[in-house]
Amino acid sequence: PSLLYEAICKGPEAWKDLQEQRGGLVRPGIMFDGEGITGRFRDLRNDDCRACDLLIVMGTKLTSPFNVVVGRVPRLCPRVLI
Repeated sequence: PSLLYEAICKGPEAWKDLQEQRGGLVRPGIMFDGEGITGRFRDLRNDDCRACDLLIVMGTKLTSPFNVVVGRVPRLCPRVLI
């Protein structure tokens, strides 16, 4: 397995250590289970939901706050849950 995969499996401390060793971001803009949402998500979710014409949610769990977003987009907005 790759160094990144091993670090992700070990948890946030391990991938943060790898990030410091490599001098930059070692993961895409994703959230791991148990991590808090970003302020940007909190600040923009209502406006983004109102403007949404297609909602795609990807992940292994549909947990809060993403489970609420599914119901906040316009009624006729298609939803794809992967």
